[in-house]
Amino acid sequence: MTDLVTLVKAEVDRAMQQLIVRTTIAEVDHEKQRIKVNVGDGTSGWVEVSGSKSSWTAPEKDQPVIMLNPCGDLDQGIAINGGYSDAHPSPSSEAGAFVEQRGSSTVTIKDGEVTIRSDKITVIAPDITLEGSTVNVTAPNITLDGTTVLNGIVKLGGAGAALGVMGSGSVFTVL
Repeated sequence: MTDLVTLVKAEVDRAMQQLIVRTTIAEVDHEKQRIKVNVGDGTSGWVEVSGSKSSWTAPEKDQPVIMLNPCGDLDQGIAINGGYSDAHPSPSSEAGAFVEQRGSSTVTIKDGEVTIRSDKITVIAPDITLEGSTVNVTAPNITLDGTTVLNGIVKLGGAGAALGVMGSGSVFTVL
């Protein structure tokens, strides 16, 4: 009987020790949205990654996670983003800021301001509206393809400002 009690106690102790585990991701299956985590000298089976139905952040190898394991069974566990590490540092230490970073792209939301930094931004939609008291576009070259309608007064500013029209067609000026 003592051997049975010892075995049950050992299993309960193992389950409790593995109920919540801080570890790192060993493998990622993006299509199935599953990961394996490092456990001792091996890895767990494929487990779910927690998340919202409205967002998906692909996990990365060596990313820290916290495992929640029903009954201490790692193969039934769910991985939750486990903080930061040297390999996966925090994208910001700015108080009050929400910062999402992936590669060279960063979105920062703070105090009513949204900042997007990236090598390239593509917006695809049937209609796009930008509203504000001022909308500034700064670039060495700006290309507008399609019919362009300017409602209101067009002002040229700055020293040496000029308006050039290239191409064929007619230009009408109504004052």
